[in-house]
Amino acid sequence: MHSSNSVLERLERRIVRLKHRHPSRGAKRTRYQYDLRCQWRTVHRGTKRHGVLARIRPNCSPR
Repeated sequence: MHSSNSVLERLERRIVRLKHRHPSRGAKRTRYQYDLRCQWRTVHRGTKRHGVLARIRPNCSPR
């Protein structure tokens, strides 16, 4: 029998692995694309906790 903690740890490791593979994808797309059984907020929180949250800055042209 697994505790819910170990399930969450496995899920979080998977989320971090996926985020390393596709850094520009957001939490909602990652959750949808890989059919993760959690809310997108959980995906976002996990990536933020492990420091793999990518901030994509828009390309600004000089004026």
